[in-house]
Amino acid sequence: MELFSSIKALLNSQEAAASVAAGRTRSSPEELAQKKNELLRSYLGNAFADIEHLVSQIEHIQREIKGEGETHKILAWHIATSLCQIKLLEQQATGRWRDDLYNLTLPEGGGDGELADVWPHYVTAVTLSNYRAYLVRQALVPDNGLVAYKVLHEVRREAAQSMRGYSAMQGLPHQLILNSNRPRCNGDDEGIIDIGALLSEELVAAFGGGAEVELWKRLGKFWAGFLLHLSASTRAAKHQVHLRGSGELTTHLWVLLSHAGFLGETSHGDQMLDPADLTNS
Repeated sequence: MELFSSIKALLNSQEAAASVAAGRTRSSPEELAQKKNELLRSYLGNAFADIEHLVSQIEHIQREIKGEGETHKILAWHIATSLCQIKLLEQQATGRWRDDLYNLTLPEGGGDGELADVWPHYVTAVTLSNYRAYLVRQALVPDNGLVAYKVLHEVRREAAQSMRGYSAMQGLPHQLILNSNRPRCNGDDEGIIDIGALLSEELVAAFGGGAEVELWKRLGKFWAGFLLHLSASTRAAKHQVHLRGSGELTTHLWVLLSHAGFLGETSHGDQMLDPADLTNS
């Protein structure tokens, strides 16, 4: 539902901008394309803009992401969302520790109280986060397929190193946050795991004190907007390969957005796909 709301808001913003511009000098195609790209890029502000200090902190943390591609950012936010997910699991677990991220389910009858209120937003955020991580593995991202695989391999290596000594998830989020805040030597870059841990720390701090419903509502809105931005910014050649089969959600979104004039921040001309892009088609 959040995804469709984001699409509707995007199209409504386009109509509003066109109405304002109607009484002015006619915008060039390049200016219109730029305005539409700005709307696509506004997913972070749409989710968190009313919490100014949080947006500032998130942007500061994201500047530590090396490379200009989107794969790093997707995985950092996936890790942040997963750590928020673990925290919610800790809060809701009763009796023995449950170390299965997907053991959190709504009680029969729909439940009541906080979990029932969190549930629809939680499902939206976690589902979209997992879907985007899956698309990295499929190389269906704006980045070159070989780059996406390389980044994913590096994050897996970081994760294996960070989780060494842990047989279950209990205590792991706290340790990851401690690791992310450790002093670094000159030239020692932040890893994607560290950046994800820092993002989760800021999110939990901003929505602490029983504001879990709001946290998951904002995360759902963020992921819906981020998915639209990434769908529009992935090369047409990649999407066209996937249209030959059953098609991915992101590809169907690309079709919808491109027909509405949202072409993202990439060149959609005729370009050769690399082997990694073709492997998962």
